[in-house]
Amino acid sequence: MNARGCRPSPLPRPRRSLVRRPSASAAATANSATARSATTATSTSPATTAPGALDCEALPWCGDGIHQPDHEACDDGDLDNKDDCLTSCEAASCGDGYLHTGVEQCDFAATNDCTNECTLPGCGNGVVDEGEECDDGNTDETDECTSMCADARCGDGFTQVSNEEECDDGNEDDDDGCNTACARDRVVFVTSEIYSGYELGGLVGADAICQSFANDAELENADS
Repeated sequence: MNARGCRPSPLPRPRRSLVRRPSASAAATANSATARSATTATSTSPATTAPGALDCEALPWCGDGIHQPDHEACDDGDLDNKDDCLTSCEAASCGDGYLHTGVEQCDFAATNDCTNECTLPGCGNGVVDEGEECDDGNTDETDECTSMCADARCGDGFTQVSNEEECDDGNEDDDDGCNTACARDRVVFVTSEIYSGYELGGLVGADAICQSFANDAELENADS
C-alpha cells in the first residue's frame, strides 16, 4: 500500500488454457506479423503496463511547503515552531505555547511567568503588572507615566508640562525657587520710580527690567 493512500491494481488471475503445437504454416505467419509490428510502432497502452503498477498522484499534506489556502494558514515546509509558521500549518500567535523568536519575550501557554501579551512581567514592558500604577513602555519622564511606572504628579522630580508644571525639584521646600505646587517663586522688586506699561515695553519688557534690578541687587533666587 502506498504511503499516500494509493493502492496497487490487483494482479490478474491466470487462466487455464490448452496449448497446441501450431502447424508450420501458422507459425510462419505469426512470426511475420510479429516482425512487422516491432518495426512499425511500440505500444504504450495501459494493457502493456506491468501488473501491480501504481496509477495515482501524491496528495498535498501539511509540511510539503505548499500553502493550501482552503485548510492551511501557512506552510513553510520546516519543523521550526519558533518562526512565523508552526508545524501544524497554523500562524504563530501569542498563547500557542511556542516562543516566537524576535516577537515574543515569552509565551504564557508554556510558562506561568509570562503576561497574557507574551511579555515578561516588569516595569517598562508596556503592561500594567501588579504593583504598577501605569506602564507605557517608554522612558519619557515628561509624559503621564514615569519610567518607574508611577503616575506623573507634582513632587516626583520630573517637570510635566502637560500637567501645567513650571518646575519640579522633588522636595517640599518652598524657599528654593520651586514651590510645592510645582510653580516658580515670584520675586517682586519694588522701586521708587513709576513706570507705565507702554514705557516698559509691555510685560516682556517689564519682566526684563525687573530681572535686571534683581540681579543688580543680588537678590536670592533672582534667576528663578
